[in-house]
Amino acid sequence: MWAPRKQSGFTIVELLIVIVVIAILAAITIVAYTGIQDRAKASAMVSEVNQVVKKLEAYKVQNNDVYPTNLGSADIVESAGYSYNYTPAPNYTGYSFDLQDGAKNYFATSGNTTPTEGSGNGLVAWWPYDGSVTEAVAGLQSTLYGATPTNGQNGDTNGAYSFNGNNNRIDSPGIPPIVLNNAVRDYTFSFWYNASHTGNSDVRFILSRRTSDGSSSTDYIFFIYSGYLTFGTGSGNDCSWPDSSASTNRVPEPSRNTWHHVVGTISPTSSTAGQKTVWVDGQKITDCTYSGKSTAGSADLHVGTRYSTGSGANYFQGSLDDLRMYNRVLTDQEIESLFSIGAQ
Repeated sequence: MWAPRKQSGFTIVELLIVIVVIAILAAITIVAYTGIQDRAKASAMVSEVNQVVKKLEAYKVQNNDVYPTNLGSADIVESAGYSYNYTPAPNYTGYSFDLQDGAKNYFATSGNTTPTEGSGNGLVAWWPYDGSVTEAVAGLQSTLYGATPTNGQNGDTNGAYSFNGNNNRIDSPGIPPIVLNNAVRDYTFSFWYNASHTGNSDVRFILSRRTSDGSSSTDYIFFIYSGYLTFGTGSGNDCSWPDSSASTNRVPEPSRNTWHHVVGTISPTSSTAGQKTVWVDGQKITDCTYSGKSTAGSADLHVGTRYSTGSGANYFQGSLDDLRMYNRVLTDQEIESLFSIGAQ
């Protein structure tokens, strides 16, 4: 007699292996497809920014070296799906343009027309520090005193400036749009720094706009002292000048000899009071209400020192990169994105 034929098939283990392999292949396909979509979106945005820049520059040539008051004046038609943000400099001698698609932004400026990833919405002053101290939006004429080009936060050669902690600084004129004083308008500061000094007893000024040595004559200031990073805007309360040992708004100094991203925001409710935040490396460290906002007249902006004269202990030692100022408070998502993208 013939023996009955045994039925063959997949075992449970074999079926599970097949299911896992199919799932892995599907995941790889989805990731690859998403990457292709993201690259296509970025390419389309870069192309659109380039087209806008061409029309803005053409308008300038035809209109006595000034840029338009708005995009429509340059015959720029906004495409559906994008958000267009144009910020002209005072007297229309420069501009920043930002294109947004969802959470993605690209921007260009009159001084740097190459499309750059990150938010440029409301950008009123920008020092990329890529081998030059030229300001790239308003055309502010900055003056270099000794600081030397060095590798930037993103590794680019000559992508930042190195300060020796003794007599190096970069000065810019104290004129709009970098003057706050008692104006009731939102503002954001953003920069990358890498401090290399030793000890905690010296005051190291990263940037400063003030007329004399004191919180009551300071428009805004960032400095390192006694293990803390201070963002000062006046003498009204602990939020305005958080450097006392009892302060609840002090920001612990980030580690030295490595790059850190710092953002400070101001949102006034009056000429002397409002809300202030400090972010370090994409994390909000303080959020407080300040009072007693001070002024500094038309004092220059000094990067790397407290002001143009002073003892060596007040000079910053280390590297600085990608200093920006915006005429609005950036969103949490924008600040986090600036950190994740890195210095430009």
